[in-house]
Amino acid sequence: MRTRSRERLGVQGNSGEDMLVDLRDRLLALGDMPSLPTGWHAESAIRSAYGDKFSGDLAVTSLSPDGHRLEVALVDLSGKGRTAGTRSLLCSGAIGGLLGQVEPERLLPAANHYLVRQEWPEGFATAVHLAVDLRTGDFTLGNAGHPAPIQFTAGSGRWSVLESAGGPVLGIIPEIQFPRSAGRLGRGDALVLYTDGVIEARGHDLSRGLDRLLGNAERLITSGFAGGARRLCADAQAGDSDDRAVVVIWRD
Repeated sequence: MRTRSRERLGVQGNSGEDMLVDLRDRLLALGDMPSLPTGWHAESAIRSAYGDKFSGDLAVTSLSPDGHRLEVALVDLSGKGRTAGTRSLLCSGAIGGLLGQVEPERLLPAANHYLVRQEWPEGFATAVHLAVDLRTGDFTLGNAGHPAPIQFTAGSGRWSVLESAGGPVLGIIPEIQFPRSAGRLGRGDALVLYTDGVIEARGHDLSRGLDRLLGNAERLITSGFAGGARRLCADAQAGDSDDRAVVVIWRD
């Protein structure tokens, strides 16, 4: 079975398997969080369905040369496993080339244009794009059919869901714009981006999954946000049955 999979991908034998592993590692590296200025922290965690080597969920990050702007794109491509994973590598490379090179409001329209041009049978994706000014904490969010991020505000001691107008999923409708919302991360605040595998599970209402996420996030307030991306990913509503990814950004 594994040999036939490699043949379909145009690679055979151990060298083919090594190539796939190298591609996976390159995909994960694109989501590595850069070193941030003092007082800022960020983590990401990605888990594939049933422990497969590849995931349809991907994170891509960029820090401006002056260290003033952090951008994070979290994307959930349709499908699971190796097929989605190889598309993820192509998509992450395209988005990685855009981050920091185009203004934030142009990122999702450009990513949508890329996916539309690919004409993949399962080529649609949801995405959320964050651009945060690390000097002030001001941020903007663009959303393409993706679950709404959640924010912890130290002043109120509560988590809230950042609902916004957003736009449709990527890769379906050509030449569409994606409205952006704005917010601010103050000292002690945190922001969580996540994919639908974190809150969805077959046979369960979506609101139940969101409540579960908020409950798990509540525990981070006392235990600390460090390691929170991994913990929220591990406690996902879908368990191992779906790809899932979490990004946590917070300020001291």
